[in-house]
Amino acid sequence: MNQEMLSLGLDIVIAVLLCATIVYAYMLNKRLQALRADREEMENLLRKFYDATNKADASIKGLKQTSEVMGGELQEKIDKARSLRDEITFMLERGDLLANQLEGAISASRTERPGQDLSGLMNKAAQNMEKKSKTKDLRNLENIFTEEAEGQSAVEKELLKALKGLR
Repeated sequence: MNQEMLSLGLDIVIAVLLCATIVYAYMLNKRLQALRADREEMENLLRKFYDATNKADASIKGLKQTSEVMGGELQEKIDKARSLRDEITFMLERGDLLANQLEGAISASRTERPGQDLSGLMNKAAQNMEKKSKTKDLRNLENIFTEEAEGQSAVEKELLKALKGLR
């Protein structure tokens, strides 16, 4: 009996240990399943991150191209604006020069030929303006003379009428 009891005791101990091993294996299996699920989730997360990185890279390249194109267009507009500014400055200088010449001609005509018809003087002034000016637009001169027309002499008013007639 002794041996049978010992054998039975050992069998019970082995059965208990075997049950503990089965329970431990079951718990380990659950943890491994959770780890595998987390691994798949991590792989999905990494794939999404990789895709997002590629999209961001493509977007950055697109933004660079767009900014280069827009920068070029903006530079063209700036250059055109500078050119127009220079052209307007030139026109203003020419207009001032012509206004000074007309003023001198008016002063000279008052002292040399008071009361005389100014048609010859106007023709000469018109010819000089056409030769010296790139533009034939006399509106700026008309505006200058129109602003100062009040209180001016009859000769200057006639000159203003003649300038309006040249348009």
